[in-house]
Amino acid sequence: MTQLAAGDLSGSSVALTSISGSYKDLIIQISDIVLGSSNPVYIKVNNTNIVGQSNIYSTSLGDGIPNNFIYVASSNSAWYMQTAADNAFSFRISNYAATNAKKAIFGAGGYRYIGDAPIRGYLFFGATENTNAVSSLYITTTGTTFSSGKYILYGVN
Repeated sequence: MTQLAAGDLSGSSVALTSISGSYKDLIIQISDIVLGSSNPVYIKVNNTNIVGQSNIYSTSLGDGIPNNFIYVASSNSAWYMQTAADNAFSFRISNYAATNAKKAIFGAGGYRYIGDAPIRGYLFFGATENTNAVSSLYITTTGTTFSSGKYILYGVN
């Protein structure tokens, strides 16, 4: 596993572009997210447009990834990320550089509700809707900005 990029979340989007195609899989980890207000968090694949939260509720249940983005947190769960950085998520994108197959994506993580002791589990599985190679990832939110947070991108052979 080779670290390809790392940094802090800031503004409304962080762009990881020109990702090398020389690995088998990608792993993107994001953690310690604090938001300015309660709005969804996404990871967009190849900067494909977001179509709207109502169209993607089921992605964490495995119904696909409309317009190639990964739904990290709904407005409801993001509300709990406004003041607490007690969260971590990891996503693996398999066979990301191939152009002849869709990409399987699996993610897991958790976040703590404010004032609530247990960590709430998170599980995501799905696939991209096209066969384009993944050359960029955008960690983004809508209607707010990241107050803090971290990301690390790995290439895996």
